[in-house]
Amino acid sequence: MTSFFSGNLIHTITYARPATTVNAAGDPSTVAAQVPNVPARVEGKRELVRGPDGTEVVTEHKIMTETEIKMGDRIWVPHLGDDVSKVGDARHPVSISSSERLKGGGTRLYVVFL
Repeated sequence: MTSFFSGNLIHTITYARPATTVNAAGDPSTVAAQVPNVPARVEGKRELVRGPDGTEVVTEHKIMTETEIKMGDRIWVPHLGDDVSKVGDARHPVSISSSERLKGGGTRLYVVFL
């Protein structure tokens, strides 16, 4: 089933969400499995947004996706030249907002500022 937004999500991103697990020795360990080929729309647009601590930050890119992205996630944007095999190429969200679910459907649009 296609959503209201799907025809406009012409790019893909890869994201990783860090998670803490316990290794065999019982020590905490942080892992982050990548989720590739997430449909998105990426726009290069400078915007002044408010970060989670309330400070204003100028961002360079805006990503729109139906996949929930959280603060702390790492994002790679292949069409901007990011290499998903390089952790250093990952971008970090500065601010995230989401739309309300559309009437009669479960679709929500997440807007991520990088």
